[in-house]
Amino acid sequence: MKLKKTTLQKINITCVNDVVKKFSRSIGIIYDRKLAKNNITVNQFSILSYIFYYENIALGKLAEHLKMDRTTLTKNLKPLFREHYIEIIETDDKRKKNLHLTPIGVKLLEDSIELWKEAQQTVYKKYGKKNIHQLLSLLHRIL
Repeated sequence: MKLKKTTLQKINITCVNDVVKKFSRSIGIIYDRKLAKNNITVNQFSILSYIFYYENIALGKLAEHLKMDRTTLTKNLKPLFREHYIEIIETDDKRKKNLHLTPIGVKLLEDSIELWKEAQQTVYKKYGKKNIHQLLSLLHRIL
C-alpha cells in the first residue's frame, strides 16, 4: 500500500483518540490556567476531589475511578505528597495503604473550587453550554 495524504487526512479526522485528546488538551489548558493561581493542575484538582469524596481510598481504587494507570497516578501524587496535601493512612492489611487529604489539602481544595467554577464557565462560553451538556451526557453513558 502506498501512503497517501488523503488516507492520513481521513485518519486524522475520524480517529476518536486523536480528536478526544485534542479536545481534552484544549479544555485542560483552560482549567490549568485558572487553577495555576493555587499552584495545582486540573489533574491534581481531580485527584484531590476524588480522595476527599471517597475518604481513605486505596491507590488502586483511585486509579480505577480516574481511569488512570497506577504509574501515571503515582507520578501525579508526588507533588501532592511533597506539599503535604495528602497522606497515607495505614490499614489493618499492611499490603494496602489508603490516601487521605490533610487539613491543608482540604483547604486547597476548598480554595480551588471557585477557580474551577471560573474555568467551567470559560469552557461553557467557548464551546456552548448546551454542547458541553450534550457531550457530558454522552460521555457519562459510554464510560
